[in-house]
Amino acid sequence: MRRLSICLLVLAACSAEEVSDDPLADSEALSTPFDANRLIDDADFFAPAQMDADAVQRFLARLPSGKASFLASTTVVIAGKSLRFSDALAGQAKGAGLSPLVLLATLQKESGLVSVTSQPRASALAAAFGCGCPDGSACSAADAGLAKQLLCAAQVLGKNGALAQQNKPTVSGWKMGVAKQDVDGVRVTPISRGTAVLYTYTPLVRSNKLFHTIYTSYRGRLGLPVPSPTIPPVTTVDLAKSPDLGSAPDFAGAPDLATTPDLGMWSDMGKTSTPVDLAQPDLALPDLALPSPDLAESPRDLAHHTDLALRRDASEPELEPVPYSPPVRVGCSAAAGGDASGSLFLVAWAILVVAQRTRRRPAR
Repeated sequence: MRRLSICLLVLAACSAEEVSDDPLADSEALSTPFDANRLIDDADFFAPAQMDADAVQRFLARLPSGKASFLASTTVVIAGKSLRFSDALAGQAKGAGLSPLVLLATLQKESGLVSVTSQPRASALAAAFGCGCPDGSACSAADAGLAKQLLCAAQVLGKNGALAQQNKPTVSGWKMGVAKQDVDGVRVTPISRGTAVLYTYTPLVRSNKLFHTIYTSYRGRLGLPVPSPTIPPVTTVDLAKSPDLGSAPDFAGAPDLATTPDLGMWSDMGKTSTPVDLAQPDLALPDLALPSPDLAESPRDLAHHTDLALRRDASEPELEPVPYSPPVRVGCSAAAGGDASGSLFLVAWAILVVAQRTRRRPAR
């Protein structure tokens, strides 16, 4: 299946066949960085609508030199019908789900026939696509000829392309994201499905580098943008369909936030469904029953306590409270709210004063 185009180009030159418009002379294509892990993007590989039959015919009818490829005037018989080569190639590409440009680049890589302007010998057409020609073995006679080679190449690339699109290994074990060695022992990890299919068709890095150069040159001739390096694809997870997430938690029995105070809590960590109403907390204070001073009648006492509060140093420790004892009020009557014991004291004191004055009064 694998053929190096340089060998076939030399063979063509020895046969006096005119060879021109070689994409290997395309300096822009040669300067494009080559990544063995990424030969082509999937959007370009699986693109049967990238070129129709007329676009293929125009491509073959005018090479960069202005001359036409011999394929522009070649007809092939497919399923009993005689077709232009361009019609047959576009039809097979569409049936295989491939870009016609991939088949053209493969044809040029294997035999160099795209750039041949004169009719080649039949021997050059026998293995045009290198299909059915394993290394170390003769090509299959059942696949010999331009038409059969086209059918063989489209079938092999299409079949393995279908496997790759299903994230399955190809018939030779190549798979996107899985490392594998080529025939020369070079380790390759395809980062696109199209790359895995191309290594299935030709498991050689050096041969696929030739495909990359040719394909890049053809894209430039068609006015398509040159592929730029891409980041390896990332596997995404559909969270809506992931079985690992399980179902949503059951919040049955939870408080209705629309009717429950914002500061409400479940008592005993959910063991009871009785909510605690923090909007009306039961914080009754103990009844200290401490007597309070009559501030209206004792302004000096108020000033005294206020002055103590102002002079107290904030760094001093808190003093334990001392029970309040009201001062003894002198000269206040019981009717005016005075103390009865104080009134009795005054009466006794007055009697003593009168008695002393009586004793000191001189006799008349």
